Amino acid sequence: MNEKILQLINSSLEATSNKEKLNILTKAQNLIYQTNELSYTAKINYLKKIEEVSKKMNLPT
Repeated sequence: MNEKILQLINSSLEATSNKEKLNILTKAQNLIYQTNELSYTAKINYLKKIEEVSKKMNLPT
């Protein structure tokens, strides 16, 4: 699960359109919220990473 989330976050950096970037990051967020495999702290850290990436790409958070 961790690898899948990181893969989505990284692939959003390679996406060309803002819509595509947002869709990929939304998928990552949904995986984070839906999984029971991650601790609360891990979920928070992934969400912070998504926010950081969104800011770098000037996307709404």
